[in-house]
Amino acid sequence: MRIVQLLLLVGLMLLPVRASALTLDHNGCIGLAIWHRDVLWARDVGADKAKVKASIQEMYRLEPHPVFTLLLRNFDQLWVTGMPGPAVMESVYKECVGRKGVYGDAT
Repeated sequence: MRIVQLLLLVGLMLLPVRASALTLDHNGCIGLAIWHRDVLWARDVGADKAKVKASIQEMYRLEPHPVFTLLLRNFDQLWVTGMPGPAVMESVYKECVGRKGVYGDAT
């Protein structure tokens, strides 16, 4: 079951958010993976889902970085995953590096 949840989570990253591709460098891939882990950590310590999502949306408003776009794209599925944070972080990082940081309609 956990593998299915992880595949769904990573698969959601393939869904388009905008017509243009989003690109992350190596540090962006690391950041994306860490942010995914941090959302799970916040959930696990009892944070309010709506407040966490609103906080990420506000960060995106202030700095529309692809990391926040991708994190918001995955947020609802990420919040309910049963996978542990370190496993999600590793999977997201490997996925990002494997696709050379390019996300969007064409991928």
